[in-house]
Amino acid sequence: MSHKITVEIPDSVYGLLRRKALHRGRSLEEMVGDWIKQVARESDEDPLMALAGTLDADVADISSEHDAYLGRGLGEKLARSEGE
Repeated sequence: MSHKITVEIPDSVYGLLRRKALHRGRSLEEMVGDWIKQVARESDEDPLMALAGTLDADVADISSEHDAYLGRGLGEKLARSEGE
């Protein structure tokens, strides 16, 4: 069984997608359908997604500053190992 959905996108985006599909020798519908399937599979396969929204933390900017926090933690770990 399959289902149809309707999505409104700006003309500029439609044009880009259409050209990409033509370049790949595929229909726009096939290409977009494959992208949707891929995203659905990827989100199903991520075991950490089961934890999303389940943890409490005092840090409110973890999503935007995660690199800084990881770097700081790595720096602290390296400093501790050098001090041993």
